Amino acid sequence: MERILTILLVTSFATTHAYDQSLSDCKAVASLFQNTCAHGNFDTPAASVGQMASETYACQDKRRCIPDGIATGSTCSWERKLCVTCRDDNGIVKIRVQTNNLPNHCIQSASVKAQDFDYEVPFNQQKTHGDWEKTLNTQDQLNNAVCPIVKRYDATALGIVEIGSGAAESANAMGFAVNGVAFQFANQIREDPVYPITELNEQPLDLCLGHNQQDSDSGMYHYHDISPCINPTFLTGKTMSDCASNEECARDISQWAISGFSAMKTKTVIGIAKDGHVAYGPYDASGMLWQTSDVDACNGAWSSDLVDYFYVGTRWHPYLVGCMGPSNFPQNSDPALYAECSRNGMDQYLDGTPPSTADATPSQSSPTTAEPPSTRPNPIETLSPSTTPTPSTDCGAGFEGDGVTCINVDECFSGADNCATDAMCSDTEGSFACTCNAGFSGNGITCTPTPSSPPPSTDSTLPAAAVRMVVVLPYSVQEFSTPLVRDSFIRGVASAVGTPTSKVSINAVTAPSERRRMLLLLADKVEVDFSVEVESEAAALELV
Repeated sequence: MERILTILLVTSFATTHAYDQSLSDCKAVASLFQNTCAHGNFDTPAASVGQMASETYACQDKRRCIPDGIATGSTCSWERKLCVTCRDDNGIVKIRVQTNNLPNHCIQSASVKAQDFDYEVPFNQQKTHGDWEKTLNTQDQLNNAVCPIVKRYDATALGIVEIGSGAAESANAMGFAVNGVAFQFANQIREDPVYPITELNEQPLDLCLGHNQQDSDSGMYHYHDISPCINPTFLTGKTMSDCASNEECARDISQWAISGFSAMKTKTVIGIAKDGHVAYGPYDASGMLWQTSDVDACNGAWSSDLVDYFYVGTRWHPYLVGCMGPSNFPQNSDPALYAECSRNGMDQYLDGTPPSTADATPSQSSPTTAEPPSTRPNPIETLSPSTTPTPSTDCGAGFEGDGVTCINVDECFSGADNCATDAMCSDTEGSFACTCNAGFSGNGITCTPTPSSPPPSTDSTLPAAAVRMVVVLPYSVQEFSTPLVRDSFIRGVASAVGTPTSKVSINAVTAPSERRRMLLLLADKVEVDFSVEVESEAAALELV
């Protein structure tokens, strides 16, 4: 039996071209959100958040349920609501976000409450490079723009209209993720809750780097970083807890956040900023992490032609949207200026520069020296202020850098691993691990069929229990054709269905037709026609 199925593999995440202010581009962005409403063609908002169609999410092993949830044994279920739509208002395209702010993943807190967030704003307003919304020339100006939880912006000038009853909390959100959860990147004492300077005064962050404010009755859950749980599979195999209780998360929170995007190493939409500009994940279109030279003080970046302005996820605070940009680039001034809100600021990631430089002013170095480095999980090792760095090119195996600043190398992504063809590669700090696929045994470098499994067939003819699929992936035809991407895809399919990689065959790799691109709102995608052999017709039907 051969079944042909066309699916969109990355329904919630997609690489994109530079968006303009058109209605079609607004709808393309709206389609990337995990909507629960009857939106029509992303042009029909719900009458209200309260009246919106919902989706039930069940969190297993959550013994203390949230107020808006239903407890059944140790399972807590809640209704999440999200509707992102677009309209043309007399020539101005506007995007509307309606959400009850409840996530599509487990949370640690039991006091999270549903919200009534409903606002509209012009979509991706055209900005002019050099015509800054904020010109930040002093330390106080920079701190006052980035550090407060309550931002000073002119909602009327930006065209922001709050419609829901939760307008007060909505106004403090810096944006919303594709799953409808709010972003905030500061606390009430003007510090980064992920790496605070003075005291750990916050309710602990959970594994999704979110929480609700400890001293607020609103129960508003929000992310304080680019949450790894924006990837809906991130928590698979993990038990929800506080970040501090998880060794890997506590050791390096910034790397923990980035790890959720390991399968999205390209320019990926992860949300919308409060001002209507698109928010992207931590990787650029070439698969590289955004650098300090790419962003302004608000964490905004520009397209190569300096036409499109957008926000990007970074390893350093403010992580995604620090203020309503565009702004100038204070890090390029003389002397350089960096926001003093976090022990994990931009100055920790300067290319080739150690975290504490000899020529830093006391005010600039204080965020990194307010607490001994030994007590702080730091994404890049912090030098003592009295230490003079010795230039070196030796970062050790599994790391790259100049010997002072060393960053972990993802051998699995770069193809530097020596895992067997029938094995999965998992990146670790400074190394990698190889695990044989189901049906094989060995050390991951050498994998042989288990005695109970028949040897891989060399017959290219599809058996009765074969499934043929067409998936849409966030690559160009040329990118997918590289051995690294192609082999990674084959390994992923084989692992997902528990079959050898030899049972996965690529039939065709093509760019979607123009008509199909319009129907699926696609851009810069590739359609992969592939077949996979499974053990039985029942397994084939289950896969379909």
